[in-house]
Amino acid sequence: MQHPIVVDRFKFTKDPKDMSEDEISDVLRALFQVDTYLVAKALKDTALQGQPVSNNFVWGKNAALAYVPEADGRRIVTVGTTFMWTYGVPNNEGLLVKRYRDDARTGDWIEYQAWYHALTVVPGAAYTWTNASAV
Repeated sequence: MQHPIVVDRFKFTKDPKDMSEDEISDVLRALFQVDTYLVAKALKDTALQGQPVSNNFVWGKNAALAYVPEADGRRIVTVGTTFMWTYGVPNNEGLLVKRYRDDARTGDWIEYQAWYHALTVVPGAAYTWTNASAV
């Protein structure tokens, strides 16, 4: 929001400090010509165990602009996807569930297996900024 190019887009509108998050999101969607605009807000505690909490953003000062299609499929351009092994049953959502009785332990056991692989498919479908900061 503090980059000169972005600030220049706001000069004939309201001050960004007075805009709601939705209004800012609409302007940035138009600026970058994208359908979806997400802000990573996840935090992690980076303090050592026993020390006071020190929350930092998971993404740090990094940003990404990526093409992500609405649905996965063969021969579709996407930054990445998660491939799942469906055990030959396409409707099981990649899970294999087993239930059995173990009389030696006097109990019922339920196990599930999930086999998946997250993979970058087309690296050129994204651009990342590392250590992005206000100019």
